[in-house]
Amino acid sequence: MARKRRKIMKLSRKLPKVYSCPSCGTISVRITRVLLKAEDQPKHIPGEAIRKLFDINIHCGNCYVNNDYPASFKESIDIYNNFVDWFMKGGQ
Repeated sequence: MARKRRKIMKLSRKLPKVYSCPSCGTISVRITRVLLKAEDQPKHIPGEAIRKLFDINIHCGNCYVNNDYPASFKESIDIYNNFVDWFMKGGQ
């Protein structure tokens, strides 16, 4: 009798926590997401997914380029893409 074939495990890729800076090119951009207080959160509607708002700050630890974003539902990678677009348009 042959041995039972093992299932191949697929590794799930995780999003990075540190990104490259569009200004200086080093990998030193961090995104901090601070959860808003409960009274600032939108009211939950039954039947919909619970979504939480975050205040977002993005900054480079090397050249100190930074930007704040208002309350948002977006993930870190989406905020980073918005930051790069803002920087390429001439934001500073």
